[in-house]
Amino acid sequence: MGNILDYLDWRGDLTFEQSPFNEVDNLILACFSYLDLDERAEVKNGNTLSVEELFAAFSRREMKKDLKAESAFLQNTPVLLEKMACAERFRKCTVGGFVNEILSSQAQQFAAVTIGLDDGTTYISFRGTDDTIVGWKEDFNLSNGVVPSHRKALGYLETHGTYIQSMLRIGGHSKGGNLAMYAAMQCSDILQEKLLSVYGGFYYLTPEQKKEKTHGLIEKRPFAFPWFASDIGAYAAFFTKDESLAKTVWKNLLNALIKIGDEAGFTPVCYATDDQKKAHMEILWIKTNFAAQWGLNTITTLELLRDALPDTMDGVRKLIEEMPGNEFHRA
Repeated sequence: MGNILDYLDWRGDLTFEQSPFNEVDNLILACFSYLDLDERAEVKNGNTLSVEELFAAFSRREMKKDLKAESAFLQNTPVLLEKMACAERFRKCTVGGFVNEILSSQAQQFAAVTIGLDDGTTYISFRGTDDTIVGWKEDFNLSNGVVPSHRKALGYLETHGTYIQSMLRIGGHSKGGNLAMYAAMQCSDILQEKLLSVYGGFYYLTPEQKKEKTHGLIEKRPFAFPWFASDIGAYAAFFTKDESLAKTVWKNLLNALIKIGDEAGFTPVCYATDDQKKAHMEILWIKTNFAAQWGLNTITTLELLRDALPDTMDGVRKLIEEMPGNEFHRA
């Protein structure tokens, strides 16, 4: 199965003029923010380097240190940088605006970088959770609402996006994608008009559409739990006013909970009895991760796409009846 490194080998010789920015380019730049740039003053405080200049500035000691790191993302980022530096598609892109702030007292782990593309647009990449305890703690706090990194992401977008004259794309991997979505939703109207692309709807494309958009790199690889991306898909539908995507988001979200012929979805069974022979009942298929993920995704989807939710259970049944049987997934 191909990955983003294979894509750079295969399509890296094509400029953005020859082949416009696509979803795989988005993934590459989302992962780029994991690169360790803490010691690179040349990409901070208004300074910039091209990707090929940045690669040349990295010492072999730094490259080996990253390659030996335990984190899978840190292991791959030096290789990603090298391939981007050798690719006509990315080598002249500029890198700047790097920040990395870890505040243990606030359970905040925030990092971002800005990449200027030679198609005249700019991409702001927010880093996801790293391998620090602070980062993992912030992940837990995400279930309670806005965390410090949300506010940092919004501030970063407002600060950098205001003076950037080009159209913007923003994104990130994992938590970074969540930060990008929050910043896009909360930023000023002027900045929202500069946002060029939203990629949340990619999870819901057909295999044929994925093949077309990624030039065959991603085709039959399924996303096992598409409703996990409901919040991102909901924002994509909201931002682009795509009624079909809104319907698809609700279809996947509701289908994960409701089964045809068992609308309640909750038939408890006895899994144990205590000393007093009292039965302990449980809905066996519901796990903690399912409940948390479904609840958080539903809160966001309701906020953005409430009008697209069917008003009656008959409407819900009709909506999820359209789902193929093999697309019914429980966590």
